[in-house]
Amino acid sequence: MLAFSTDKTTYEAGETATVIIPAAAGGRALVAIENGSEVVSREWVNVSSSGDTKYTFKITEEMAPNVYVHISLLQPHEQTVNDLPIRMYGVIPVFVTNRNSILNPQITMTDVLRPETEFTVKVKEESGRPMTYTLAVVDDGLLDLTTSGRPTPGRSFMPARHWAYAPGICMIW
Repeated sequence: MLAFSTDKTTYEAGETATVIIPAAAGGRALVAIENGSEVVSREWVNVSSSGDTKYTFKITEEMAPNVYVHISLLQPHEQTVNDLPIRMYGVIPVFVTNRNSILNPQITMTDVLRPETEFTVKVKEESGRPMTYTLAVVDDGLLDLTTSGRPTPGRSFMPARHWAYAPGICMIW
């Protein structure tokens, strides 16, 4: 297994990501950047034998919410500089934020919901952009009885940052 890293945990569209590949005596690395459906780029990189190799690539809007960096590292036969395997492989996710795709929903409703009474919930996006969402009515009293606590749909639905909570309402988009 090849252990490598990036210089940051998350990137924004337009930034440059740096992948840090450990030294490997005269080795070559096939670096592939993939999203969920295609290979975005693929390139052979000569790896330094004396220090870490830094591979950089430009983050684009199409890479949101994430891409994966796959590296296959090959070392020459009969090298004696390290005792690592000749072939190593690793994969890491690169999280990407596209500010143009972030929605800011606004929930308008009464603060208290009474049993068996009608209520109205209005949902709109702050800047008027279209969005699709799911509303779920959550009974706080029942949650208190079962010690379940408030819902955290971000743990169950991806991407985790796309949910909101208002009294009695849980919204996922």
